[in-house]
Amino acid sequence: MAWTEEIGWRGFALPRLQADRSALSSIIILGVIWGICHLPDRMSSEDFSCSYFVLFVIWTIAVSILFTWLYNNTKGNLSIAIMLHAAINTTLSCMSVDRIDFYALTVALMWVVAIVIVRTFGPVKLSRETSNCSGGVEWLRLQRRNLLKDRGREELIPVWNSDILVQPQTREELKRILNKNILDMSFEEEVVRDMGEKHRRKVNYPVSEQTLNGDNENLKDLVKILIRLAQSIDKAKANLKKKGDIPIIDFEFYISRE
Repeated sequence: MAWTEEIGWRGFALPRLQADRSALSSIIILGVIWGICHLPDRMSSEDFSCSYFVLFVIWTIAVSILFTWLYNNTKGNLSIAIMLHAAINTTLSCMSVDRIDFYALTVALMWVVAIVIVRTFGPVKLSRETSNCSGGVEWLRLQRRNLLKDRGREELIPVWNSDILVQPQTREELKRILNKNILDMSFEEEVVRDMGEKHRRKVNYPVSEQTLNGDNENLKDLVKILIRLAQSIDKAKANLKKKGDIPIIDFEFYISRE
């Protein structure tokens, strides 16, 4: 049934795969597993053959790209995935043409759609969620704005957590920061302006090339720590997998509100 499969594929497996992999890598893994899980059912078909099953697995990978694109762009709306799955099942049950011919045609069509989706939205997340962030200083500015959002009256503010650090884009941006100075004068001026608004007075913090270079170096030192932490998380997850445990590690960094 569509709803039971989607609870497993998109509701359970996909978010966990995407936690430390790109969307495209997660799709390939999930698509292959999805296809193999249908092997017993397909083997009972009179027209079953190895070529038929290979086509089916290739088709499930392409369809998984469509499912993941919808899932990621609707903030994990499982209902849409269930409805799409049900529509596909209904279409298959109504087809009067030979199934091998049907899959040969739809594999080609689905991969055209899949390639367009990947090229348009990118293989990392298959989502335009990060399209308003061009990388470098803009990515850092977005992270900072998220931090400054009102978090109620908590005495401590979480500034970094494992959910952010495992994202492929975060890893790429950390490497980018190490390779060049990404902070610019506009970012420095924005920080000073926000500090003044927070304390409701003019902040005496001179913005110059010297302070800018110093902040870039401080940022790189912080990034080195985060990269080492990310590597430690990867090693810890690998050890948990070897032991047969669930490879989930959660943490948050906090700063005082004052």
